[in-house]
Amino acid sequence: MGYVLNNNDCNDNSNAIFPGATEICANGVDENCNSINDENTLSLHFDGSNDFVSFVNTLGNFGTNNFSIEMRIKTPINSNNKNVLSKRPVCNYASFFNVKISSAGKLQMEMFQDNAGNNETNITGSSSINDGNWHHVAIVRNNGTMSLYVDGVLDGSTPSTTNVDNTTNLTLGGNNPWEIHSAAR
Repeated sequence: MGYVLNNNDCNDNSNAIFPGATEICANGVDENCNSINDENTLSLHFDGSNDFVSFVNTLGNFGTNNFSIEMRIKTPINSNNKNVLSKRPVCNYASFFNVKISSAGKLQMEMFQDNAGNNETNITGSSSINDGNWHHVAIVRNNGTMSLYVDGVLDGSTPSTTNVDNTTNLTLGGNNPWEIHSAAR
């Protein structure tokens, strides 16, 4: 099988697990025998109490250009109406976008162009992602079409030319991003 039975290895039943092996993120396996489950070393843990990371205000100003957002997320089972990524200055119409877990536990992207509520893009996928498992999600706008992907599979698409440009910080996490922005200033 290409490996030997000895005590220099943490798993003699697999030739892919040995000291110095390359880790595969988020698979729950300690490939390099360092006693650390590397699934959690490259992720952030939010407890649902307004935890967030705030980025500079120029990130997320897509205008009407093509863009891609992708991340791996894991939510508690039956977690609904949670913001994942947001560039929203107020709890009203404005130039903004939100990536969130919908009330039905599905990936949702909402965008508005201005404070009159013009040029809305709102798309919700069909796959439940609030199941306690890791999911790779991607939101892509290409040539006027917004597409949602869950675990590499197209989960929905809709036309989109919404112009997003504002001076609000981009926020990862948080329950109500417009309240967080006000408090963080």
